[in-house]
Amino acid sequence: MRWATRVALPFAPAALYGLLGWTHRWTADDAFINFRVVDQLLHGNGPVFNAGERVEAYTSPLWLGILSIPSAIAGVRHVPWIALSVGLPLAVAGLALATLGALALARRDELAGALPLPLGALAFAVLPPAWDFASSGLETGLSFAWLGACFAGAAVLYRRGEWRRGRLSSARAWDGLAVLAGLGVLVRPDFGIFSLGFLALAIVLPGRPTLRTALWRVALAVALPLAYELFRMAYFAELVPNTALAKEAGSTDWSRGWTYLWDTLEPYVLLAPLLALTAWSGFRAVTAARAGDGGVALLRGVPPAAGLLHLLYVVAIGGDFMHGRMVLPGLFAILMPVAVVPVRWSARDVVLAAGVAAWALVCGLSLRLGYVLSSKGISDERAYYVNSSHNGHPVTLRDYRGLPGSYYGTLAHARAARGERVLTFAGLGRPDLPLRPEEKRFVAVGAVIGVYGFAAGVDVRVADLLGIGDPLAARLRIVHRSRAGHEKFIPLEWVVARFADPARTTLPIVRSRATLAAGRDLRCPELRDLLHAIDKPLTLSRALSNLGFSFTSTTLRFPPNPIAAGRELCR
Repeated sequence: MRWATRVALPFAPAALYGLLGWTHRWTADDAFINFRVVDQLLHGNGPVFNAGERVEAYTSPLWLGILSIPSAIAGVRHVPWIALSVGLPLAVAGLALATLGALALARRDELAGALPLPLGALAFAVLPPAWDFASSGLETGLSFAWLGACFAGAAVLYRRGEWRRGRLSSARAWDGLAVLAGLGVLVRPDFGIFSLGFLALAIVLPGRPTLRTALWRVALAVALPLAYELFRMAYFAELVPNTALAKEAGSTDWSRGWTYLWDTLEPYVLLAPLLALTAWSGFRAVTAARAGDGGVALLRGVPPAAGLLHLLYVVAIGGDFMHGRMVLPGLFAILMPVAVVPVRWSARDVVLAAGVAAWALVCGLSLRLGYVLSSKGISDERAYYVNSSHNGHPVTLRDYRGLPGSYYGTLAHARAARGERVLTFAGLGRPDLPLRPEEKRFVAVGAVIGVYGFAAGVDVRVADLLGIGDPLAARLRIVHRSRAGHEKFIPLEWVVARFADPARTTLPIVRSRATLAAGRDLRCPELRDLLHAIDKPLTLSRALSNLGFSFTSTTLRFPPNPIAAGRELCR
């Protein structure tokens, strides 16, 4: 009985989450962008989307590294299953670690005579979006694992110091927590919000820190991210991933962002359990602070505060196009301190436990979205691809073989293997164009580039119209706000001007006014320098030059219309 209440019961939601994540396994189209980068890396072309063009088309360097190592052993064709086999266990481990941290947070006298109910863990485990993004091939599982590890590490180290009669845990252990906290920006750049919170805990929780100790832990936290940032500046000639430029992660659209947040909160009546659990945790934090236990107050307060700030950031930038995806990390952080709640036979505790359990039952069994693609541009991404692929669990490229992206990508791969050298607009209803002499690879134009790009293979250059993998489209100025992540669409004239050979075709688009203007724009200093920074050989002098140019490159924006762009770029 003791084992059941102390171990099996608290960790049951993590096991349930693993089961539900497996029954909802899939791979998102965006994940295949990462897989293509892994393919390029293992072929010796570097962490790029197109060989010979240094564009950071991935958001999570740490996730890319995790995928690359086993793929180098098993072969890149297995990377979708590798992503599932690693990502899902990481998501489950994250919830289990949050549970461990919440158990450590509770004092021994609080657990004595109480039932440790995993209310917060259960609240997360029954959310349908959490099931979808337990896999997906994206870095979400890694996100939960990192959040859970930071919280559990801080809580366990703090309690271990207390249980040793006031002796602090090893300074090296707290140093390790600082290093772990710093990895957040390598999980996702926006996780710097969480990194700051956990770093603060690593500095403050061991006791009154000296300035030397604080600076040392800050240095430990920033060492790896700073090293990668210098690599990014020298190699990619930018300060942030190309994905952040393409999606304008520094701009604001509050109205669309609030719509996105409510799109996750409303269908599952999430405010009810969130408010109840955070109120309980807040009461415990205040009680601990009044009793002189500021450490518990911080552990109960900092992760939810960071989660709220992250949610506010998501709202500020206008949310995302995938239902729930960008809301989940903030929710997870808010729920970590209440992953387990010691429940006694008091009216308050019983009402809390019964209310959350009843909500969880209803949510897990019946609360669902009423759409696949909403009028606001938000999609139930998994449902969309399950329907499109006619496969209940689309994981591999073969599972997506019925999609246009898979067909046209496979066709581009076959044509490139035959030695063809053309600019093709497969699926866009335009004839092929001959390539410029200096372009040695088959060039395929597309907008949904995940499955398309992975199917095409490393010997095909994929020109991404939406900008995730394209240096020009990513730097377009947004003219009209629309669907998140899909607001930049580069006119075909830019692609034609860059890759097509006007001397070998008489098709009107090659000599249109807009195409000729785009050709002139590409020779103007700002765009010329941008392309040279990422496609010229990476010599030492080029890398050093890119360090400075990365500031200009990151802030560069120009109008989509080539004629209007010329007025700005070619003065």
